[in-house]
Amino acid sequence: MKPALKSIGFFLLWLLPGLAVCLFISLQIRKTISDFEERKENQIFSRSTLTIKDSFERYVYGLQGVKGTYSALNNEVRTEHFKNYSKSREYFNNFPGALGFGFIRYISEREFSDYLKKIYIVNPTFSINRLDSVNNFGNYFVIEQIEPIEQNQKALGLDIGSEVRRREAAEKSILSGAPTLTATIKLVQDNKKENGFLFLLPIYKTIFTPESKEERRKNIFGWAYTPLLIEKLFHQLEDKLDPRVLISISDLTSDIEESIYKSDKIIDKKNIGNTFKSEIIIGGRRWVFKGESDVSYRNPAYAILPYIIFILTMIANTIGVFLIHRFFRLKKQAEEKSKYASSWQQAVLDGANYSIISTKPNGIISTFNRAAEKMLGYKSEEVINKTSPSIFHEKSEIEFRAMELTQELGEVIEPGFNVFIAKALKSKNADINEWTYIRKDGSKFPVQLSVTVMRDNAGDVIGYLGIGEDKTAQKSMEKQINDQQAKMIQSAKMAALGEMAGSIAHEINNPLAIIMAKSGQLKDDPIISSKEQIRSEIAKIESTSERIAKIVKGLRIFSRNSENDPAENILLEHPIEDALSLCTEKFKKEGIRLKISVIPNTPIKGRRVQLAQVFMNLLSNAFDAIRNLDEKWIEVRTEIEDGLVKVYFIDSGKGIPSEIEPKIMNPFFTTKEVGLGTGLGLSISKGIIEDHSGVLNYELIRSNTAFVVTLPISKS
Repeated sequence: MKPALKSIGFFLLWLLPGLAVCLFISLQIRKTISDFEERKENQIFSRSTLTIKDSFERYVYGLQGVKGTYSALNNEVRTEHFKNYSKSREYFNNFPGALGFGFIRYISEREFSDYLKKIYIVNPTFSINRLDSVNNFGNYFVIEQIEPIEQNQKALGLDIGSEVRRREAAEKSILSGAPTLTATIKLVQDNKKENGFLFLLPIYKTIFTPESKEERRKNIFGWAYTPLLIEKLFHQLEDKLDPRVLISISDLTSDIEESIYKSDKIIDKKNIGNTFKSEIIIGGRRWVFKGESDVSYRNPAYAILPYIIFILTMIANTIGVFLIHRFFRLKKQAEEKSKYASSWQQAVLDGANYSIISTKPNGIISTFNRAAEKMLGYKSEEVINKTSPSIFHEKSEIEFRAMELTQELGEVIEPGFNVFIAKALKSKNADINEWTYIRKDGSKFPVQLSVTVMRDNAGDVIGYLGIGEDKTAQKSMEKQINDQQAKMIQSAKMAALGEMAGSIAHEINNPLAIIMAKSGQLKDDPIISSKEQIRSEIAKIESTSERIAKIVKGLRIFSRNSENDPAENILLEHPIEDALSLCTEKFKKEGIRLKISVIPNTPIKGRRVQLAQVFMNLLSNAFDAIRNLDEKWIEVRTEIEDGLVKVYFIDSGKGIPSEIEPKIMNPFFTTKEVGLGTGLGLSISKGIIEDHSGVLNYELIRSNTAFVVTLPISKS
């Protein structure tokens, strides 16, 4: 065949597969860009839904203000009081979309006639209106207050319980105790009769929301409420929503889809990209959010990028084929220069920063690069064809590794060269382990050694290759990091002790005063004469001394450096008692009630000092969080389930804000004032618990703040 035809055939043979590869690469890039756009637009959709949800939370604050007014005045709020309070809060500047804020009174059928007499005395022009005069549900939900009254006059006196949708939401809120939206309705004060909602927050006769549904129904007093116009509500939100994804909302609470909102903007069908959907509970209703992305906002460069990549890869492929063709032409010349290639290979070996040692199948060293010479202090001529790599290793490590491999592989591995190659031969992968290398001068250093089996084309073993990396610098760095972490833990622990110092001194001074008083009484009081009296006074001195000793013991245990303590079998109540002994007086002084319910004799494996530090930190955090609350209590209790013990630290706080909850375990994150916290407590505590094979979590239990430590129960 002519050389020209051979060249054409060669080019086609390599060019066509390259074309397929280039096409595949461009398609993958196109898919990657499409996935990126979808993720970005999905994030926009998620942000928009959260923006809408957060806007409804703002109205809840307004409703809570109305509820607080009634609670503060024992549920007896006059019209002038309500009007003045509404003006002071500037409800109508801070809550766009709301027509006002008001109060709805719950009136049972039995109380209805008395209520009419009382209300007519206060307001002779007051009248009760019903939306459905046919249905009589037996009780009344009457709008008694609404501000501003000028634009809401038609709503005053309306019995919302006379209409199904309003009544359904009101009944639902009674049982849930939570803010509740009605389905879409026509507001009586809206002359345009546009779609709207009522947002209801139940008010009970008790200060706090009753626990059970029966108690809630029994103690219902009324509702704080606000009428909302959908068009106005969402109009003020549109500036906050990203136009790249258009949002529509439907209500599926009753399983019949009812449209609530849809953007006025229309996307051309050819510009509709990805669609998204999510369900969110708002005001007790199941709302479905749907989104459509507008591709006209996308970067046009992304659309042509796959084609550019295809062209560039095709050019590269053509050049590559040309180079391959040239390579084969020069192959014969390259083979004639094998001596040069061998020298080049040796240069690569000598230029590597790792020790590269190869051996023959019998374990005798065959190559020994310059990095190995520098690392181990031997010249290549001292070891090549003369010894095995065993001379660089500690005998004890080889013997120990032999025992490990014997158990792992299920066959006897004798100490010697087989220790390095046995696993690589079995798995056909590199065997990577840490060893201690011994230099020619006897000094030692850590190394990570990777051993690979070398085989010929037939699969027969022709030798072994060991590549070693000096880990001295890394080990030194790890030690510095571990030392620094230990110092941080100790510093955090001593900082906690510093915070407790005043209360501990007070805790010790009290029993010292008792001892001094009793001692002086024994010495000077002439009335104490009998042995029984003396024994009684001495017993009091002994018990008081034991109290001091317990505090001092807790201080000694807590303050000592536990960095090198081994994990041992202990009872869980001991570190809990250590922590409580140092802070009980502090809590008592601040009027904080402690509720302790710990299952005794719960065995765990761990470090008592470190666990006490964690418990101390959680108790201190709870103290700081509730010390200024009206209701102050902390509960410590344990539960056992499925071989695990859970330690609950619950306080009277109402939880951590959702926006900072993901950050609370991060190092140096703190919500305390400057100088009152390092932000390391929870981070260090999390690390300690995980080091004990456990978990530290934040939870919301009975609407209160709770941290839960979960640890495995020891089987010993």
